[in-house]
Amino acid sequence: MSLALVILYLAFCVYVGFLGRDRVIGFSGTFLLSLILSPLVMALVVLLTRPKEG
Repeated sequence: MSLALVILYLAFCVYVGFLGRDRVIGFSGTFLLSLILSPLVMALVVLLTRPKEG
């Protein structure tokens, strides 16, 4: 895997983490799960779940 693809993958994981920062698991949880699972899967999860209340 080339370095550019690794950087792109990590950048997308960070972006998904920022999308999930107002969810229950927060930025770090969303970021780590997007690293483990897939940024696309976690982006769908983030977009389909509601933000945390309060």
